Amino acid sequence: MLGVIAYQNLSVIPRLRSAATGPRIIPSFASLHVGARGGDAISILADREQGAMVLVQLPQSGSYSSYVFDFYDSTGRQLWSRTAPAPGPASEGTLSLAISPIGLQSGSYTLAVSGISAAGQRAEIHRQTLDIHLGP
Repeated sequence: MLGVIAYQNLSVIPRLRSAATGPRIIPSFASLHVGARGGDAISILADREQGAMVLVQLPQSGSYSSYVFDFYDSTGRQLWSRTAPAPGPASEGTLSLAISPIGLQSGSYTLAVSGISAAGQRAEIHRQTLDIHLGP
């Protein structure tokens, strides 16, 4: 028991602390243009430790005050949902969406993007299949 505690204090906990506070280097990314006609799945090479990055280009119409990103597995089960404010003009409508490697496996996933109006109305504006392949 003492050996396990020593291992956690000397190895595991410092590594987790460093991972939580340090910068993340994502080896590859994919670009998604919301509002563009849907089509083929986007193929993404994800890192087993860092996950994947999706650059989301949102419409700059100004109709939405925030956006919701829902991530589903191949069975249609929602894995997570995140809300982000509408990006400001300096970002040119681009948001960076980091997909965590925790629980991620190679396979097809779906990313649904919904806009939220100032009145709180939610409307799905894009749905995209992502074929994620975990690298070595």
